[in-house]
Amino acid sequence: MYSKGLFIENGKEAVASRLPTDEDIRVISTKEAKVLFGTGAHLLDGVNYFINDPYQFVTHYYHWSAELWFGLWHTYASLDLKIPDDG
Repeated sequence: MYSKGLFIENGKEAVASRLPTDEDIRVISTKEAKVLFGTGAHLLDGVNYFINDPYQFVTHYYHWSAELWFGLWHTYASLDLKIPDDG
């Protein structure tokens, strides 16, 4: 799921403004990545998460607490195969 972080408004123009473009997100080759980022990329050891919630969602309490933190915990916990299904 991708969001530009724009507030939801009615109308064709508003709907079109929320659609991602190449300026927002795109799939690139390793050759294009090297041109864009140079040799500055590094591998990070361990488990890493990138959470990119725009203001539109972060300011909503239930999204912040339930969806973001509980979802992150569930995802992280699923990496431990020793935890049984019932917790």
